[in-house]
Amino acid sequence: MSTDQAQDIASRYWHIVGTAIALSSEWGGTYRITTSDNTYLLKIAPSHLSEERISLEVAVVKHLSSSLKTLKCSQLISSLDGEDLVQTEFGAARMYSWIEGRLWANLRPHDANLLESLGQSLGELSNALTGFDHPGAHDEFEWALESSLWKDGLNSLPDELRTLCEHYLMRYENGLKQKLSSLRQGVNYHDANDYNILVSDDIINPSIVGFIDYGDCHYGPLVNDLAICLAYALMDQTDVLGASRIIACGFHRTFPVLTEELEVLQDLICIRLVISLCNAARRKAKDPSNAYWQVSTTDAERLLRTLHDIHPYLMLSSFRSACGLEASPHHDKLCDWLKKHRAQFSPILGFDLSKESVTVFDWSVGSTELGGLNELQDLEEQTHQSFRRMKSEGTRVGIGRYDEPRPIYTTLEYQVPGLHTPSMRSIHLGIDLIMPAGTPVYAPLAGKVVTLTNNAGDKEYGPLVILEHKTDDGLTFYTLYGHNNIYTLSLLKLGQEVQAGEKIAEIGTYPENGNWVPHLHFQIITDLLGYIDDYPGVADPDARAIWLSLCPDPNLILGIQHPDLKYHYADATGLLRKRNKVLGSNLSLSYQQPLHIVRGWKTHLYDEYGRTYLDIVNNIAHVGHEHPRVVSAGQKQMAVLNTNTRYLHRQLVALSQKLLETLPSHLEVVWFVNSGSEANELALRIARTYTGSQETLVLEEGYHGNTQTCIDVSHYKFKHYKGEVANFAKATQVVPMSMYGQVANLPEQKVRVGEVANFAEAMDSTDYRLPITISPSMVFIHESLPSCAGQIVPHKDFFMDIYAEIKKRGGVCIADEVQTGLGRVGSHYWAFELYTIAPDIVTIGKPLGNGHPIAAVACTREMANAFAKGPEFFSSFGGNPVSCAIASEVLTVIDDENLQAHAKEMGDYWMSSLRSLQSEHPVIGNVRGHGLFIGIEFIEPETRVAAKQKAEYIVKRMLDHRILTSLDGPQGNVMKIKPPMTITREEVDLFLGVMEKVLKEDMMKGELA
Repeated sequence: MSTDQAQDIASRYWHIVGTAIALSSEWGGTYRITTSDNTYLLKIAPSHLSEERISLEVAVVKHLSSSLKTLKCSQLISSLDGEDLVQTEFGAARMYSWIEGRLWANLRPHDANLLESLGQSLGELSNALTGFDHPGAHDEFEWALESSLWKDGLNSLPDELRTLCEHYLMRYENGLKQKLSSLRQGVNYHDANDYNILVSDDIINPSIVGFIDYGDCHYGPLVNDLAICLAYALMDQTDVLGASRIIACGFHRTFPVLTEELEVLQDLICIRLVISLCNAARRKAKDPSNAYWQVSTTDAERLLRTLHDIHPYLMLSSFRSACGLEASPHHDKLCDWLKKHRAQFSPILGFDLSKESVTVFDWSVGSTELGGLNELQDLEEQTHQSFRRMKSEGTRVGIGRYDEPRPIYTTLEYQVPGLHTPSMRSIHLGIDLIMPAGTPVYAPLAGKVVTLTNNAGDKEYGPLVILEHKTDDGLTFYTLYGHNNIYTLSLLKLGQEVQAGEKIAEIGTYPENGNWVPHLHFQIITDLLGYIDDYPGVADPDARAIWLSLCPDPNLILGIQHPDLKYHYADATGLLRKRNKVLGSNLSLSYQQPLHIVRGWKTHLYDEYGRTYLDIVNNIAHVGHEHPRVVSAGQKQMAVLNTNTRYLHRQLVALSQKLLETLPSHLEVVWFVNSGSEANELALRIARTYTGSQETLVLEEGYHGNTQTCIDVSHYKFKHYKGEVANFAKATQVVPMSMYGQVANLPEQKVRVGEVANFAEAMDSTDYRLPITISPSMVFIHESLPSCAGQIVPHKDFFMDIYAEIKKRGGVCIADEVQTGLGRVGSHYWAFELYTIAPDIVTIGKPLGNGHPIAAVACTREMANAFAKGPEFFSSFGGNPVSCAIASEVLTVIDDENLQAHAKEMGDYWMSSLRSLQSEHPVIGNVRGHGLFIGIEFIEPETRVAAKQKAEYIVKRMLDHRILTSLDGPQGNVMKIKPPMTITREEVDLFLGVMEKVLKEDMMKGELA
């Protein structure tokens, strides 16, 4: 039927005169009719549909119109004759009101909040359908499980795929069908696919507004709606288990799922995918031109294969956890049995651990016992330290804790898919018993050897034994023994029965034990999940509850008594509450849900659970978080001496000489303080002493520190003062700055960086009046690349002309290199070297100490002499031996690791790649910077104004992918990139890949999809 014919039907039978647009549909005709006032949906039933199926759809819509609570539902529009259904020459026609919204299929991203909304909304729909029935819902239907129609498509599938589909058909016929008949039954919506789910127009916090197309409603198991929804919603998800848990959790919250329904859910999802593939295959054979029928076949096949590889017990446990149940069905029963029989178990090491004094090691992510992650590679030293501590405490057994989040699992074998980004398994599922290599291991209870293998490889189990056990009431469970020696493999045979107390292994040493400190990894397992020669010993923190249920506490068998045996996770909410109670309220936190960061390494930060975040913004960790050489330099000096500078010490002189060698020769004198704020404060004191003037020239949006003097010269801060301008501002003149896409709100004409090439010419021009006055002996303090202003790159002549005017009037110029110095800009060691200028004073901040509190001020001899005529300068611990040792090592590392050249290489590549993205995504208004100091300015492409909301969205989405970024600039729309200098090409590519993905999401589009 043509659109003209659809318009004619709408006009003749409903007196709705409008324009018709044909919509994609499986059967029949579907048309959007738009009038000057409203929009409607016209549906024409295909000839093969029975009258009862057509009337079913009408009845469902009428029922839902009055029973849905928050979801929207189309309203049935009666014809001019008052009929719900009109028989036309093209088939039975019905008219509905139109629901505004976006199709799930066109929406990006499908994030956790939206997945949960989908589950909740589907649960509401299931509730609304409860009690509804209709004869048409019992007709044979090609999408129903029991239908024979879809099975005809099996023969049209490729051989391998047909075999997989037949596997699930056999499961249905050989037991699942009978199980389904005993479940709750009712009318299901039966069609929650990508093209029937409507999402709100709110592109920041979208939610489900309703469902459309009720023509597929069918009577059957009530859990079928959840299964069908999952079959479609999981097609674009990398973490199938995680995404399905979120949807199931939302569904269960509004429509509680019974345990027996959860047991069939995975099979139901797979069978829906099989039906979809079969129906698509048979329809393609009949009508290859209809693309609608093939729209999801590739994704359906991929998901079916993924689900086939997920063990049913694991998926059931995942669903149970989502619905608030103990994840493993056997967990509670097994734990009760183990508690009851613990006294009967044989000692695993030959002596009763419940009566033994033990040393409990803290190997958690934030543990100070572990040291830096580099130290974990020195197994000889780790072994020596472990046994030395045990000896000092008078114990013969060391303990590594169960349910402890650890940072030591770093190989790709420990990586698992995540909802947004891959995650590393970090939660320890066993208990480690640290004993000398060769220590015998005994079976705690009778069992059968089901795994005996050498699980060789770095950070693997090495020789591995798994025993199968049965309780006296028939429950099967397993115990795992990892990190043994090669001799272990000759002690046993696969399938061998062993008795309680029988020797089954010997503890191994590195490298044969998988490269670990000598210990036994002991673990209890409720189900092997199909594993034969391996089994996870650590779990993804996002699935922690599931895996702790699958692998109960091994101490149920060991019986160890020690107050520190249990790792206590921090209460993040409580920690935040305590912080807010004792700290100032204007001490801000990053992100709406603050991160609990406990460790850093190179370019990464780690939260308490071991989740890893790529740090793109922390310039203070200049040579990488916790650089081992820098840490070692501080530790060594701290063990010897840490005092003030009133005594001679080589570290202070050596650092001074090394630092001055990197600066222009006219800077001859250096002072050390504890922070960039102190450095700028001291620099201003020196300059003002020298000039005798308090008049200061600063850059708009400049920032120089948190002391009062620094705030006085930081427009970024003092512009926020309310009411009357403070006294300090009267002595401070502000040089206007602007950047691409945003203009400062100043009463006079602006100096636009990059547009006014010569500052002096602009001042002398007849048609330009500079909105500032440069006073005699004025002090000019500036960042060479203003950061808080939005990562600005001034014109090459900008500073040269200001410097000339300042010095002509007897003033002093201070270059603040706190954020940009020490090779960050790549082409030069100091950012001021990008311009033809010679600062009188240079200030350097905490990057000099890689975060350790040390900063510096370098100036001319003439200024130092003038300053010396005033009061004595003394900083109690500025330049102490420890700080100097650390800073000296930082400078050496910069040279040894060639980090300045690396910054240029990475920066050039990064900016080039970003500009390529800019050509495709005009929301990127500008990319600017030098080296590893980059700004990305986001704008609204049509108006060229700041796109603050979009910029904030990008930061949020980068966090979802565990990449830490932040915004700055007067309008908060500039992403600043200032990572540790050790960032790698792979990490830059990771950032770029995520950025490209986010830029394609709905929030970034000029109009809604």
